[in-house]
Parts: sequence; structure tokens; C-alpha cells
Amino acid sequence: MLAIDQAGNKLLEFINISEDKASLDYAPITVCLLVVKIEDDYLMGFNHWRKA
Repeated sequence: MLAIDQAGNKLLEFINISEDKASLDYAPITVCLLVVKIEDDYLMGFNHWRKA
């Protein structure tokens, strides 16, 4: 596990991949997750409103 937020959501893996390759290898991509690291802390943002 790489990070956990206050709600208990866990970032289990980081995959470094281009957007073009990700859309081929992991289609359909149905969620959006943003992780920002600031020193020793992480901010995780999840797009709950994405429709497709």
C-alpha cells in the first residue's frame, strides 16, 4: 500500500504509463483519481461525478 486517506481509501499501486497506452491497455477507464505528494503527505482526489 502506497497511501491511505482519512476515509480509508487506499492507493495500492502506481503505474507509470502514457495516456495513449493506458487507453489501449486498460479500456474502458471509468474513474479519475489524482494523487499529489507534498513532502511526506499525500492528497488523494477522486472524481465521483464522472459519467463514463
